[in-house]
Amino acid sequence: MGTQPLMTYVAQNKERQAHILEKIGVDEYICRIGNALHGARDFFVLSARTWSSYYVHDGQAPQNDTATDLTSFRRNGKSIEFIVLN
Repeated sequence: MGTQPLMTYVAQNKERQAHILEKIGVDEYICRIGNALHGARDFFVLSARTWSSYYVHDGQAPQNDTATDLTSFRRNGKSIEFIVLN
């Protein structure tokens, strides 16, 4: 896939994502806050408390969700970070 088709594909998927999130009432920034604000290089996980600040109120997570062992997710050489906003 050349550069232009890839850029078109990414733009179209961002539009679809924005439409879906708007439809369900979720702030789209939740999908990129870890990278944009906290400098997460690859992937990030938000705490359940952080979800609620982006209008996700009915998610389920264990009480100690920030203590989740992310080792198995790191096996492919990518980083994954847990982000908690106060």
